[in-house]
Amino acid sequence: MDLEYLTDVLRCSACGAAYAVSADRLSCSSCDRCFVVVDGIPVLLDDSTTGTALDDIDDYSAYMGIDESVILQAGRQWKRVIDGLGYTPGNALEIGSGSGALTLGLLAEGVVQRLTATDVSLKFLRSLTSQVARYSTPVTFIACDANTPHFRPEAFDLVVGRSVLHHLLDYEQTIAHCHSVLKPGGAAVFYEPVLEGQTITTLFMALMLRSDEMTNGGQFSEEDRKHIRGLIRNQMKSTFLQDRASLSKVEDKYIFEIDKMKRVGLDAGFTDVAFLNDPRGFGYWGYISHACKVVGVAPETIRPFRWIEEVFSETYGVIFPEKLVTPAGYFVFRR
Repeated sequence: MDLEYLTDVLRCSACGAAYAVSADRLSCSSCDRCFVVVDGIPVLLDDSTTGTALDDIDDYSAYMGIDESVILQAGRQWKRVIDGLGYTPGNALEIGSGSGALTLGLLAEGVVQRLTATDVSLKFLRSLTSQVARYSTPVTFIACDANTPHFRPEAFDLVVGRSVLHHLLDYEQTIAHCHSVLKPGGAAVFYEPVLEGQTITTLFMALMLRSDEMTNGGQFSEEDRKHIRGLIRNQMKSTFLQDRASLSKVEDKYIFEIDKMKRVGLDAGFTDVAFLNDPRGFGYWGYISHACKVVGVAPETIRPFRWIEEVFSETYGVIFPEKLVTPAGYFVFRR
C-alpha cells in the first residue's frame, strides 16, 4: 500500500480534508471520520461488510464466462479505444473493477502508468491482489461507493468502467463525479449495454418464441420459454421499471439510450460525449447465445433459429448498415 499516494489522491467525503494514512487506518485530518484498512485495501464504506448481490455467486468469473482469453481480449479492445483518445493516460481510476477482467486486461496491455481500482465489494478486490503482482504497473485497490466523492478534484487522467454504470441507481451522479476527478483534457470511458442494440436482440428472442409456437416446433421446453421470456422482460425493463423503489431491487438497473446518455454527460460538464460500437462487431446472435446459456437454455436449443439474424442482416443490415448499434458499446466522455 502506497501511503504517500493515498494521502495525495484521497479526500474526506464529508469535509474535503486530506487523510492521515497508516497501515491499518485512514483518519480525516479535520473531522472525526476514519476507516479501516483490510489486507492493504482502504475500506471507505460506513459498513465494511457492504458488497453487491454478485458477491453471493461462488465463482463470478466462471459464471460470466470470464477467463484468460476474455481478459486478454478486453485489454486489446480497451487499448484500441484508449489509444484513440489522443493522449497517454498516466494515472487512471477504474470504477467497479469486479472480478478484474478490465483491471487485468489494462495491466496486460500496459495501457496506463498507474491504476487505482475500486469496487464496493471488498471480496472482489481481495481476490485481485495476488493476480496483479505479476505486472509492473503500480495498482492501488480501494473499496468504496462510486457515488461518494472520495478523490481529490483533477486527480486522474482517465476514468474507466466495464459494465458498471447500469448497476448504479444514481449513475448520473457517478458521471458527475468522474468529471470532478478528471484533469482538464482527460476522459471517462464506460462499456455499457445499449438500448438501440439490445432492442434488436429482444426482437430476435421474441421471434424465436413466436416461431416455435406457431409451427408447433417443440424446440423449447416450458422451462426454456420461461427463461427466454425473462430475458425479454429484462431487456424491456426501461418501459416498466420507472420508479426508484423498483429499480433499487434489481441488480441490472438500466440499458442506456445513446442520446439520453449524451445529455447526462453534457449536463455533468463534459464538452463532448461519443458512442463507439463494440469493435468485435454486432454479434447479436453471440449476445443471445451467451444470455441464454447464463439462464440455462442450451446453445444447441436456439441454434435452429439462427435464420432470424441472417434474414435481418440480409435486409435491414444491408439497407441501413450505418444505423446498426451493437448490444453494448463504449461511451466516451471528454472533459
